[in-house]
Amino acid sequence: MTTTLLAVFGPAEINFTALANLPAPAPQYIPVMNLGSGAMSWTVETNVPWIILDQPAGEGYGAIPLRVNPSLARGSSNTGQVIIRGQASGRTNAGVAASSIVEQVIITVTLDVLPPKQLEVYLPVVFH
Repeated sequence: MTTTLLAVFGPAEINFTALANLPAPAPQYIPVMNLGSGAMSWTVETNVPWIILDQPAGEGYGAIPLRVNPSLARGSSNTGQVIIRGQASGRTNAGVAASSIVEQVIITVTLDVLPPKQLEVYLPVVFH
């Protein structure tokens, strides 16, 4: 019997803040695991181009790195989703192919892009 249970640990919403003229913020990780028995594979996708998924699929336990690219965002306040789907392999007690059973978790991701940081340089005035 295969009884997989997709488990995603962490907040239901992940927030990033970036400055327009500085490097992107550090990645955040989404822990994924199978709390059931049997083998489980999972896939990850997003609905916006500014969320970068370095690991779009895996099996069993994993920590999905989630990055953002502020240059692909539209405007200063952005919202997108990360969709994680877990799929079992094998058969259930009822004889149903476990591969037809898909669990899904949706995590909201926000990205606030702040205006470019203005750098000021003060030079001493020297009179001759």
